[in-house]
Amino acid sequence: MDIVYLGAAALFFLLLIGLVVGCDRLGARS
Repeated sequence: MDIVYLGAAALFFLLLIGLVVGCDRLGARS
């Protein structure tokens, strides 16, 4: 497996989780 592809997939996955968690915290706060 290509390390660059694996790193890009991991970064995208973390960004997606961060976005979901951030929106969830924002919604719970308001």
